[in-house]
Amino acid sequence: MLCFIFCNVGLVLIGFIVNKFVRKMSFTELCHMLAQVFPTAIFFVMTYAIYTPSSLFLQNISEFSITYLHILPSLLFLTFIIFMTILFIALCVVSDKNVIFFIGFLFAITLGLYVQGNFLNPKFPTLDGAPIDWSMYYKRDLASKMFWIVVPIVVMVISFGRWKTRLQQVMKYLSCFLSAVQAVSLLILLIMSKPDIENYGLSKEGEFSVGAKENIVIFIVDTLQTSSMKEYLISDACPIERFDGFTFFENAVSGGSPTSRGLPVFLTGVEYDPLQSEYEWAEERWEEVPLYDYLRQDGFDIRFYSDLSIPGVSDKIIDNYVPSSKYVGDYACFTEQLYRLVNLYLMPQCLKQYFWLTTDDLTEAILADENIYKIGNTEFYNDMEAAGPFQVEYEKTFRLYHLSGVHLPYITDENLQIVGDGAVTEQQVLQGVMKEIYEYVDHMQTIGVYDASTIIIAGDHGRFEDNNPGANAAFLIKRPYEDFPLQYNTAPVHFRNVMATLAATLMDDYSSYGPSMYDITDASDVERMHTIDTPIRNRNSIDDAWDKTVECRFIVPLDSEDVAQYKIWNPYRINSIDYKLGEEIDYTANNSYANQINYRLYKENQAAIASNELSICFNLQDTGAKDLVFHYTYSGVYNERQTMHIYANGSKVDTVVCTNTDKFKDDTVVIPGDKIEDGVLILRFVFPNAVTPNQLDRTDEDTRILSVAFASMRLERE
Repeated sequence: MLCFIFCNVGLVLIGFIVNKFVRKMSFTELCHMLAQVFPTAIFFVMTYAIYTPSSLFLQNISEFSITYLHILPSLLFLTFIIFMTILFIALCVVSDKNVIFFIGFLFAITLGLYVQGNFLNPKFPTLDGAPIDWSMYYKRDLASKMFWIVVPIVVMVISFGRWKTRLQQVMKYLSCFLSAVQAVSLLILLIMSKPDIENYGLSKEGEFSVGAKENIVIFIVDTLQTSSMKEYLISDACPIERFDGFTFFENAVSGGSPTSRGLPVFLTGVEYDPLQSEYEWAEERWEEVPLYDYLRQDGFDIRFYSDLSIPGVSDKIIDNYVPSSKYVGDYACFTEQLYRLVNLYLMPQCLKQYFWLTTDDLTEAILADENIYKIGNTEFYNDMEAAGPFQVEYEKTFRLYHLSGVHLPYITDENLQIVGDGAVTEQQVLQGVMKEIYEYVDHMQTIGVYDASTIIIAGDHGRFEDNNPGANAAFLIKRPYEDFPLQYNTAPVHFRNVMATLAATLMDDYSSYGPSMYDITDASDVERMHTIDTPIRNRNSIDDAWDKTVECRFIVPLDSEDVAQYKIWNPYRINSIDYKLGEEIDYTANNSYANQINYRLYKENQAAIASNELSICFNLQDTGAKDLVFHYTYSGVYNERQTMHIYANGSKVDTVVCTNTDKFKDDTVVIPGDKIEDGVLILRFVFPNAVTPNQLDRTDEDTRILSVAFASMRLERE
């Protein structure tokens, strides 16, 4: 960078020499010319070098995991280089006679960048390395080309006409105004941004140490789709005997895409509702899972290995949670990629494909401490090779390894060698991933701990692509001492069942965790949901009536591979009633309200039995700003005790415990008036302990997931 700075300083000095001795401009003429150029130069620098990279960074700060101060050297460097370049050109070629043309050209370019970035860009998909069909943006491309052609022509034509003086004034004041607008916007972004950057990392300590008695080992193979795993298992490249003892749940649903939505469901079983605040979800989900407390009390050493932020996790949950902070290790590389992103954002639509990049490209130069785990196929394999034979250092261990897996771009081959993007197929990448898993297993077998261990191979989500939201993630599990040829299970399971599945391997009575995957059968009546973020939503045309600018949940059919049958979960239409405050919703009689609220409720024995989740939309008459009281009674509880979380328009208002000893009592929950939006109140009830009757009594063939049997409910003013 210093070399560039010195070169630019040298160029400006040359420019001054040329100006003084060749062009022979007086000092007054020089100052007058530079004063005319200055506003437009500031407009260009503010748009390209300062505001755009700053706004892109601040709006995606969690992806970078560094603070704004870390990117200032890049911003200042580019600002200096660009300003000095403009100054050099002005000194060498611009005079009072042609200054209007130079200003006009620079203004037209800058205005094009400004308008393109703010008004002409399409909704881009996630920077995940997936190939882009640029032809789908042809309408945007046409509008972009017309603007970029027309504006420079108009500016240059006027520059030759009698209105050039007025044009010059317009460009001057408009440059100052738009520069000020961007400066104020940046200031607001800086004030409003909440850099939720957690200064922690997950260390490599204990990465290849195992327990003598029990081990739970989980391999999260990023983006591993069920169909991809199926293809691998029947291929000649697969040593099928390696999967003896495994059960492949080929109809599993992850619950969320991308990783920030899917992995937390796997780790906690708590799903994300887009109406809910992400911060509340992050805090709440770890409070919901007693399994990690049980593991710790039972003597397990618990370690996660991932370099992704897992909000809410702490040293109270895992043992390799350590203080750490990230920093920019190579500013030249970081600056290059940051402004590649800027070019992607600001350049005409027809040029954007040449600046396409991935999130990995952006974060390539962002480093953490050497002992911090970094996700990657080759990184994990090299660490394992360097570690040598596994060490038995604990009695019991819980290990979760997050691998880059088959996430795009495909850059590792079947031998875990780095290759160019596009040089290998997904199957070749998967073969390489399985190679390192096999070697890990070999180490476990060598020291005699494999048979007694639980092994899981799973995707964090499936492969999300056009019209596929990535719900169908692969899930394979080997429980302790199981030894049979690979089995396939088609039951409609969900990653919310993972915690119960693990609990079932550790304890006799795991019913408080809900049903395990083995408790779900093909005949089970379950509802599985899958949440996707906005970029993935933009790539899916399923139910185009739903706003594509917001996250959404899909209702997944019994066959999770049948994407055509996916439906968007619309809380404003499901169990929607026009409700008058104070009137009873009575499930013990023929009641019009009760008849309308019938989705995911089993009406039998004069009660409405909820499954694991229930949503009711109350379209209310004018309630003012007053609080409401929700009254409810229940006539039965499955498993004698059910926790019930109650949310009002996405905000948790209460958590209650329903027990059989409190049946038929009039229980109440206060609904704050500020949670009611435009007379609409969506009450969502979540039952994390919902069970199947078969789970409680193996002679009972009922495999429905059930929680609380409601007798009545009503809303009234407090």
